Amino acid sequence: MIVGDDCVHTDVQDVDAENVNVSEFMGPVLPESPLTSAYVNKQISKALGSKYHMTKEAKAGVENAAQMFLMMVSSVSSDYAGRHKRRHVVQKSDVREALEKMNLSHLTDRVDKVSLASDNGLKSHVMHGRDKEKKPKKRTSSRSNPYCNFIKQEIPKLKLVFPTYNLPLLAKEAAKKWSQLNADEKKSFQE
Repeated sequence: MIVGDDCVHTDVQDVDAENVNVSEFMGPVLPESPLTSAYVNKQISKALGSKYHMTKEAKAGVENAAQMFLMMVSSVSSDYAGRHKRRHVVQKSDVREALEKMNLSHLTDRVDKVSLASDNGLKSHVMHGRDKEKKPKKRTSSRSNPYCNFIKQEIPKLKLVFPTYNLPLLAKEAAKKWSQLNADEKKSFQE
């Protein structure tokens, strides 16, 4: 596999649908990481570039990885922005652009279903708070989502089990654990 400036080139036989290692190029995605729009656009398009030559099965594996990435971005960026009051956090337009670069534009409708802090008034509050009359802002937070809270607790634990930080693998393992919890256990992650 050869990593170029814009994408990853690979032959069909080199692609393993079960082990599409997005994190090899994206790096660790944790609440402490400042997920800037430039970082997302560059790294995710490099990891899943439009010149990927893939079998149908491998393409499905990549799309699953992209969907997991969207879920993680929703959770992480909301938490990071909420705690650090940072303006330059991932925005939905950045995620859409990254998906289009990956030739996965049919997944962009999912972007509207996730909640990113920068799309919920935080930027306006930080940049113009003193110029506007202060009003309560309705902003969705990952803290109110039991699944997001569970994921953020499980990922660091799973990192100790697996030798490499493979985001799709960790997200899949965490989702499997979540499905095994009963209703009361899931509710306990609601803050």
